[in-house]
Order: sequence, then C-alpha cells, then structure tokens
Amino acid sequence: MNTAVAPRPSFNVYPGPVIFPVFAALFLGFTIYIWRVNGLRTVFTEIFIGCTLFMLLGAAITISRYLRYCVTAEIHDHAVVLNGRELLFDRIDSVALAEKARLGDWAKTVAMRRTLTIASEEKRRTFAWLAQPDDPIEPILQLVIARMADEAKRRALRGDGWSLELGTLRTKDDATPLSTVTAAEVFDDEVRLWRRNEPAPFLAVPIASPNALVLLRVNEGLKPAAPLDGFGRLLFVRKAPAFSNIVSALGYGFLLASAAFYVSHHLAPQFDNPVLIASGLVTLGLLVRAIFTFATRYRFHERGIVTTYALGKRELRYADVARMSWKATRNFTQGVYSGTSLQATLVPVEGRPLHIQTRRFKTVDDDLDALCHTIGHVVEARMRQELESTGRVAWTKNATLLTDGVELKRGTIVRYDEQRAHFDNGYLHIYRDDRRKPLRMLSCADDNFYPGYFLYQRLIELPSSAFGTLKGLSP
Repeated sequence: MNTAVAPRPSFNVYPGPVIFPVFAALFLGFTIYIWRVNGLRTVFTEIFIGCTLFMLLGAAITISRYLRYCVTAEIHDHAVVLNGRELLFDRIDSVALAEKARLGDWAKTVAMRRTLTIASEEKRRTFAWLAQPDDPIEPILQLVIARMADEAKRRALRGDGWSLELGTLRTKDDATPLSTVTAAEVFDDEVRLWRRNEPAPFLAVPIASPNALVLLRVNEGLKPAAPLDGFGRLLFVRKAPAFSNIVSALGYGFLLASAAFYVSHHLAPQFDNPVLIASGLVTLGLLVRAIFTFATRYRFHERGIVTTYALGKRELRYADVARMSWKATRNFTQGVYSGTSLQATLVPVEGRPLHIQTRRFKTVDDDLDALCHTIGHVVEARMRQELESTGRVAWTKNATLLTDGVELKRGTIVRYDEQRAHFDNGYLHIYRDDRRKPLRMLSCADDNFYPGYFLYQRLIELPSSAFGTLKGLSP
C-alpha cells in the first residue's frame, strides 16, 4: 500500500486567503468612516460598499478553495482511496487530469493547479491540489493510470470521441487495431496518435479529457516503425502573428509618413503631396505584406520544417542548419503575463535563412522550447567538430569557447573550473569564482547562443585533467 498527502499550499504560493480578507477589512473600515462622515446615500459610500462586497466574495472563494486544496491518496491492489473515498479500479469509467500553471515573476511556474476527475458508478468526483515541483501525489497518479491501462485489456474504455475495445481503437468513422499505431506523443496539450505510413496524426484528443492519459499509457513503448521518407511525422503546426503584423505595419507606416511629411514640409513644401503619396504606397505595401502572413504556416516535422506562404513553400531539414538564433520574449500587460513571442532564424549550410515568427497567448510554448533544444544540439555537433579541429569556436559575438576555458574579452580567458554562471532576464551572467560582478553577460537572442551553451555545459562538466585534450567529451 502506497500513501501520499498533498498538503495545503503555503501563503507565498497561494496568498488569496490572506490578501482578500485584509483588503476586505480595509475597505470595510473606509466604508464605515465615509458613511459616518457623508451619509449612506453618496457615490463614494456606494463605491466603497461595492468594493467591500467584492473583497468579501473573493475572500470566501479563496478560503473555500484553500480548504479544498488538500488530497490524501492511498493505492491498494484493487482500489485507490482519495480523501477517504474508495474507488475500485473495475468500477472506474474514466480518469482525467487538468493542469493549470500558477505563474510568478517573469512567467516562471511556481506551482501547478492539478484537478483530478474520476467517474465511477455514474458519479463524478473531483480532487484538486496545488502541486509543487516534487508532487507527492504523482507516483500514485501514475499507478492509477497504469492500472486503468491494464483494465483496458479486459473491458472497454471510452473517451471524448473514441473508445478502446479489446485492442481496437474506434472513432466515429474508423477502427484502428493498436498493432498499427506507431507513435503516441503529447503536442499542443493533446495526445496524438500516428499510424503506419501516415505522416499526420489520425487522432488528437485534449490531454485533460477523460481517459486521454490512459490512452497515452496504453500506447507507450510501441515498437518504432520504419521511418517515413522525407521529413517524417508531422508533430505540430504554428501560425504567424498576422494581427500583430498588421498593427505593426500600420504603426511603421504612420511613423514613416509623419517623419517624411515633417521633413518635406519644412524643407521643400512643394513636395508635400508626392511625399504623402509615396508614404501611403509604402504603408500599403507593408499592409499587404502583413495581410499575406494570414496564410503562413510553420509545419514542424520530426526531421525538418515545412513553411507554406501565400505565394510559395520552403523546406529545411534540421540536420542542414549551420547557425541559429532563438529569441523568445515573454510579454506582460499591466504586470500580467499575456504570452510569449518568438523570433527565430535558422541559417542552413547552403541557401538563405529561414525566419520564424510566432506568438503564443497566455501560455509558454513548451513544444517550441523542445524544438530549440533539438536544433541546438545539431548545431552544437558542428561547433564541437570545429573546436576539436581548431581548438576554438566562436560562441556569440562576445565569447569564444576554447578547449580549456572561455575567452570573454580580448586576452581574458577564464578556465572552466574557475567560473560560474546563471540566467537572469534573458542574459547568461558569467562570473569568475573570486569576483562578485559578472565578467560578461551573453544575450540568449545572440547568434548560436543555445548551441554554444549546450557545448559550454559539456565542457564545464569535464574533469580539469581533460582540459586542452577534450577527452571524455560525449558526442
């Protein structure tokens, strides 16, 4: 028997039960004071009464949630016990897990709100808790999903738009034997399944939907099929931020027209009309170009990217990338995280660069972060070969990797065993052990930063006896 408890979160992570009552008390005090001074039927009194009621409602909601944010779990051979309720595995119809990140400074995840919903005997029970990085419920949750995957071998399980019956996955218009499923992975918060010789997934269900995690578990450990020709399986698709491009085009056009008209009006007023016409044509061109980005799609496959435009198509294999830059900007609106913008450039060994521009609203794009690592390790291999052959390789415009250290300034070399580094606000700060101020700050958006950083991590892990020889540097 395994037992775990997810305790109620600390007020640092979930401050609502403290903040709302405090502000409710303050507003109540101000309301009583204004009522005694100005009377009940005044605008200010009514405003403060409304604010007080809002804060009291918020206090009631947050305190109620806080009291529910506690889960005890026990797992036995034939049942799981959650908050004292015993749920037999052979009576469970579906299991669903929804997750929502609680973001702190710089959109960093400080906790994860997890909601487990189990349907059993025509009743639906929900259990919620705030998970820290080491979630004590996670092992039991994985055991529950594994036991439900075992149940799928003996009886039918159903999800949103699909059912699994005796080794056959049925959808509305199709029936697929599990023996023909070649891959199951999670992209865009969906569980996606691929069949043999098909690049696109034949089924995609939200990961928070009933039995989606069970479906993923059933299809884990599949024998890899023969790789598809070309770019392999289609993993996910992204769009260009067309609306943002239109707003930018109008803004740049207005600034261009204003500046040009100001100069012409003061220096050559007779050219005011031609200048305005020319500025309008330039703005129109920028606007048309921005409108065309509505048709731009970035299709990310296993081995490359296929980009389609309104007037053409571009393909690039990851293995052909020689240099890359990756600038992910986290945007905030009045202090609230609103999304992440990505501007990336992939430079192939031969040919022109491929520019990628996307925007993700309210969530961090983990899929593109993983892709950055995939392409970065490809470029890192090229940098490692150059380092092994020449003894040095450029890492951004402000640093050079050597076999025994990093050259941060001209003539300033810091050995790998005499330095430390950490990230802060989009920069890597590199220190010498005996100094408090950083010797150099490297921008994460610089050319080849991430490939160089992956190689840098390998080098600082080598024993000092290997410096200068690169013995033990893993491929």
